[in-house]
Order: sequence, then C-alpha cells, then structure tokens
Amino acid sequence: MVVNQVEYNLRVRDPEGDLLPYCQREGVTLMAYSPLDRGKLAKNPPRELRRIAEELGRTPAQVALNWLI
Repeated sequence: MVVNQVEYNLRVRDPEGDLLPYCQREGVTLMAYSPLDRGKLAKNPPRELRRIAEELGRTPAQVALNWLI
C-alpha cells in the first residue's frame, strides 16, 4: 500500500489540481493532513459551512470531514 499525505481540507484544495487525479489513476491513497485546517473549520467555520451543517443537523466538523471522504 502506498499513501501520500498532504495538506487537504475545504480551504486548502491544491491537491485537486494534478495530484489527486494522479493518485487515483496510479492507485495511491491520498491522506489528508490537517483535515480541519488546524481546527479552524471546527472552531470558526465559514458561513456556508455553518449553514450546510445546520441544514443537515450535523456539526461543521462532521460536514468538513465527510466532504473529504
């Protein structure tokens, strides 16, 4: 098993450019480093994330982590 751990979350989406497609194509698992942006997405979530969380009856952290999955 091969894993590439990179910073990836709702605010840092750089891996979506070339890295994520490459990993998917080559069977490399992409592991998110700092999936909650060092706690910022849980402690002070953006308005849109709060709205979606409220709509779903979940916490902003739950929504942010589920998005990664």
